[in-house]
Amino acid sequence: MGSVGLRAYIALCQGSSPDDVVFLQLKQARRSVVARFVHGDSAWHAHQGQRVVEYQQALQTVSDPLLGWTTVGDHQYYVRQFRDMKGAVTVDGIDACALANYAGICGLLLAKGHARTSGASMIAGYLGSSDHIDRAMCRFARRYAEQTERDYQALLAAVAQGVLHAEAGP
Repeated sequence: MGSVGLRAYIALCQGSSPDDVVFLQLKQARRSVVARFVHGDSAWHAHQGQRVVEYQQALQTVSDPLLGWTTVGDHQYYVRQFRDMKGAVTVDGIDACALANYAGICGLLLAKGHARTSGASMIAGYLGSSDHIDRAMCRFARRYAEQTERDYQALLAAVAQGVLHAEAGP
């Protein structure tokens, strides 16, 4: 789900001792941008945090046991345990072949993580064996990358013109 501009909080919950802690992340959830094309103006899910949780549980092989949803004020959130378990691969200086292999592995892992849904075989049957979807996805990815480059250039221009202030990181 896109979360740029939405609220996100980290909550520290302490148990019976200072060593007994858990961090929870609350992320604001709004109606999916594709919902209007699927459900029209009707609200398919009354609580958007619940929507996110239900789909994560359906798609992920093992989901967070603390996954849930709540409302704070007028805003709907989904809640999960906050753990930074992400590794990083330094891609600076690797050659094109290694970068292509790395991108392929990332794509395979992402696809595998989302292929748990019972509809995966139905989707595969619907798509068939042609390369139409492959080409469409490649076109989308290329256009998305080109738009990202244009946005970055616009950001650099805004900083150079003094419209935006920027500071160098550490």
